[in-house]
Amino acid sequence: MSDPRLARITARMVLTHTAGFPNWSLDAPLPILFLPGTRWQYSSEGYVYLQRALERRLGETLEPFMQRSVFSPLAMRQSSYATARGALAHGYDGDGQREVETLYDQLKRAGVKLESEVYNRFGRGSRFFGRTPGGVQFEIITREDMESKWDASKE
Repeated sequence: MSDPRLARITARMVLTHTAGFPNWSLDAPLPILFLPGTRWQYSSEGYVYLQRALERRLGETLEPFMQRSVFSPLAMRQSSYATARGALAHGYDGDGQREVETLYDQLKRAGVKLESEVYNRFGRGSRFFGRTPGGVQFEIITREDMESKWDASKE
């Protein structure tokens, strides 16, 4: 990338979403949309950019570095950047709001900590939030909410 603004970008800017990157871009190279450090704009792709910069500096991928430097010393045997087969969550494939409401009621009766009611915004579908006993937040969402036709700028 030959953009002179690239030299101004710090890890802190990437982590605080002020680097000027878009939230996912199909353009290559990754464009810088504004002077780094002057505005906030969420950017998932910024984290990928930062990972690649770290890997270049380390001379290895992040997985072995994190295993050696963080996960192993802290006895985090289940932690990894690689996906372990059989360790993935499986999606709930309900048919819409009624099934989401039914699942919500079942989880509530089972004592799962739910952090919101079921809500339906703009006729898009339904969702609710909860937390596992270990404190990990989760979201149950209908397929309508995940469709690409939804545009967050219309909210």
